[in-house]
Amino acid sequence: MKAAIIILSDPKSGSEEALGRVFNGLATAYDFKQQGDEVSVRFQGTGTRWIGELSKAGHAA
Repeated sequence: MKAAIIILSDPKSGSEEALGRVFNGLATAYDFKQQGDEVSVRFQGTGTRWIGELSKAGHAA
């Protein structure tokens, strides 16, 4: 099976909901990968701001 996870949430909102959305997306991608499925994670719109946030050392996600 092939899956695409698209992250749209904005980390600048500072809410736990935004962090939960990106965490759930990444966890889902991990689960698909562990099952041997083909998966890709895409960051779109304000979700592209997560790339800088997630690359910081010690980030919660």
